[in-house]
Amino acid sequence: MFDVLWLIISYIYIFFILHTSSKLKKYGDEVSRKFAHIAISNIWFIMNHFFSNVYVALLIPSVMIIVMAYSEKNNVFVGLKRDKAKISYGTICYFISMLILSIIGILIYNSLIPMGGFFLLLGYGDALAALCGKKYHLGVYNVSQYTKSISGNIAMLITSYIVFFIYAEIYNLEYSSFQIVFISITATIIEAVSIKGTDNLTIPLVTYIVYKFFYI
Repeated sequence: MFDVLWLIISYIYIFFILHTSSKLKKYGDEVSRKFAHIAISNIWFIMNHFFSNVYVALLIPSVMIIVMAYSEKNNVFVGLKRDKAKISYGTICYFISMLILSIIGILIYNSLIPMGGFFLLLGYGDALAALCGKKYHLGVYNVSQYTKSISGNIAMLITSYIVFFIYAEIYNLEYSSFQIVFISITATIIEAVSIKGTDNLTIPLVTYIVYKFFYI
């Protein structure tokens, strides 16, 4: 019963953020999009703490994948779209990442907690990288005609370290400082070379895979 209640609360929270992001469109595409990017990632904390059956929590990203696919086709949540973009699969990939990480957490760790830090790398790190890169635009370079910047890379690196460190401290996860630095650098490199919204998949998933390869 309480799982259903928290499922409803989670959807209300997500749709409130999506509605708010549309209102923030007047401040620019990146502000509206990255506001949602960061705020929705916090749903992971609800998934960690309030679902007695973790399989019910999987309904959150599963349903949102369908919602985002519909939105992209019918231009529903305008706060998530760039004005020049006809269609973007980034928002769909965002929730696909959430779903895959959740499944990995359940199958390998019997808990969502160990995978949350990797999703927050995407939620906070990628968002602040884009905002800082847009604002400061220092050390600009191109990856397959997509503009990146050193200022964005630095923001990604610093934010990734801070967010992952805090998350590990909150949940008493056993990561050394060197391991967190390794994860942050890996996430930054992946963000730097990812294009067309693929970073919503590659940042959390590839970072996790690379980390496990070196620290299995």
